[in-house]
Amino acid sequence: MDSDVQPLTARRLFYAGSISAALAVVVNLAVYFISRNLFGIDYVIPPPPGSNDAFTVSATNVVLDTVIMALGATLVYALFSKFSSHPVRLFLILSVVVLGLSFIFPLLLPVGLPMKFSLSLMHLAAAAIIVARLLRA
Repeated sequence: MDSDVQPLTARRLFYAGSISAALAVVVNLAVYFISRNLFGIDYVIPPPPGSNDAFTVSATNVVLDTVIMALGATLVYALFSKFSSHPVRLFLILSVVVLGLSFIFPLLLPVGLPMKFSLSLMHLAAAAIIVARLLRA
């Protein structure tokens, strides 16, 4: 271990997780509002068969989902850091797998390509910000 590298503490991880969540929320809201106002994406997901209720993705949904994912990533990284001899490698592998799986939902939605793209962009942006910030903790 380098003498310049400090051990990961709960406090540093808490700050890194909080900052990553806040930054990811700001970026995802920017994508949401720009795509909505400039490109007219309505973020309405048609109802599944047998239902009459469409779901509208709101800014609140974007914020809550982003914060929940940042919290989950922070907890996973904390566990890997505590119990693994290779926490960074494991966290990066899991992050790539989870990001790949996260694209399935937007791509399978019965919506237009612009909405699929903007939702996928939010997933990618959030993952990049959260993972990068946690690894700098």
